[in-house]
Amino acid sequence: MTILYLEEKEGLALELDGPALVIRREGESARLVPLQRLERIHLPATLDVNCRVLVACARAGVVICFANGRSGEPLAWMLGAPGDGGALAERLETLWRRTDAQTLFARWRKAQLLEVFRQLGQLLPHCEEADPQKVERELLRRAIRHAGERGARQSASWLEAEIRGELVKRLGARGLSPGQAVAWGARLVPILRWSAEAGRLWWLAHRHAGYRNRGQQPPPLERPEFTAFLESRAEALATAADELIERLELWLQDPGDDREESA
Repeated sequence: MTILYLEEKEGLALELDGPALVIRREGESARLVPLQRLERIHLPATLDVNCRVLVACARAGVVICFANGRSGEPLAWMLGAPGDGGALAERLETLWRRTDAQTLFARWRKAQLLEVFRQLGQLLPHCEEADPQKVERELLRRAIRHAGERGARQSASWLEAEIRGELVKRLGARGLSPGQAVAWGARLVPILRWSAEAGRLWWLAHRHAGYRNRGQQPPPLERPEFTAFLESRAEALATAADELIERLELWLQDPGDDREESA
């Protein structure tokens, strides 16, 4: 399956050619991508997209993310046809009708994050106690050392956008409505984003060392280069997203309550 990242450029247009999406840019040859091979499209929110294109993508189950052209931050989502599931949506609705829902979910998410930071802390000297703030500061320091402050922060933002898209798609495929998928995807993003941090840091370090070994100053990190890294990690990221959603489903079977704490 293909994930497209379309940058904000002059003359960009999307059209349909039967069961395929046509991508046109001024001065470039048109690119043809069959809709059945498309999983997700990230495109600038300023792009005027024909309704026929949007409907065709929805029917084919393609997720579209309308993003800020400069930062790549997601601004709006369009989900494809929902899956045949529904059990997860029902359980989430049941949870959210409870008065203690936010407390219960916050507790579960905190436990998930603490486990992630515990694993990350084991990779860092003097961070074995898994103090999330200490681990996060050390990870940021290392990312800045390998990619500069701009590259470190932008790559983190690009990774988060990719993770958000993966979660939205997979939640939608499990029967959640577009609104539910976007809302719950946002709630789950921090867990998966930090789970993927070791891979991002390794890649930044590997890139930095490669230029240094050739006696070159590493150039500023650009999105197409980082996108190639994300594509190489797509299968692992999809698996991690599925595993996280499965853990959420398992927890929803018995989320407990906070009556003892309130007593």
